[in-house]
Amino acid sequence: MVALIPRDERAKYEVKEQIPWNPIQEDVNIKNASGVVTQAPRYYAFAPPGNYGIVPQTWENGSQSDAAMGLLGDDEPLDVLDIGEARAPIGGVYRVKVLGVVPLIDRNETDYKVLVINTRDPRAAQLDDISQVPQATLKTIYTFYRDYKGAEGRPSASFYQGPILGPDGRPSTRPNGRFLGRNFTLGVLGRSHAAWQGLVAGGCVTPGCAAIWWPGKAA
Repeated sequence: MVALIPRDERAKYEVKEQIPWNPIQEDVNIKNASGVVTQAPRYYAFAPPGNYGIVPQTWENGSQSDAAMGLLGDDEPLDVLDIGEARAPIGGVYRVKVLGVVPLIDRNETDYKVLVINTRDPRAAQLDDISQVPQATLKTIYTFYRDYKGAEGRPSASFYQGPILGPDGRPSTRPNGRFLGRNFTLGVLGRSHAAWQGLVAGGCVTPGCAAIWWPGKAA
């Protein structure tokens, strides 16, 4: 994963997909009052419960319905939350172990939040699936995703509650009724990586992806 927001940090950083070489920059709130436009750094009301980042070489396709939720993607890389204890630096790249995913809907688009743990974390050897993560940790993750946007005065995301089938065609189990396990998540990662491969091969057909920059893109 690529870390964007270290554990216990409230400042919101993100990858700028539209800028050459996709730099990491602090997000801003833009306000227009009586014709006067101001910008201010964006801060979460409370810090994410882990290291927040993205899965490189993935893309939630904005022109194709997700195989599980049936909604279009948000034209961004997959978000990821590392629940390991170590604080990751901004821009840090490191290996993680996939545990599960939160299936969110944001502005009627898929917005999966992949849950992982740093492979160097002392607990990594004992955790193979989201069902093994302590319930207190899952509750904290759920509360963050339920409340973080509303606390900023933004429209809240919602948890997808419809039926979801796993890679084997059978219904996927959900610990706490909100999370999906490792096997399902690997399918999400595989589809998102395949979508990214199609994107960089010239498969963009919507305005949402037309502005995305990647090395080798034709001018």
